[in-house]
Amino acid sequence: MRVIIRPERCNKCGVCVSYCPDAFRFDRTGEVTVRYWEIPVGLELECNKATQLCPKEALEVISGA
Repeated sequence: MRVIIRPERCNKCGVCVSYCPDAFRFDRTGEVTVRYWEIPVGLELECNKATQLCPKEALEVISGA
């Protein structure tokens, strides 16, 4: 699975970083980034939860990519 961040929607609240810090992080400029091109299987549950909880719906999961 892959996760795409839509920067125009992201308000940098950090919900994704809080729920899945092994996959999401803030870069030096304060933008949220995804650490992996392909999310490791062990992080899929946390990434899905972060996607569901994003208040701006800025995260998109692409399954089977």
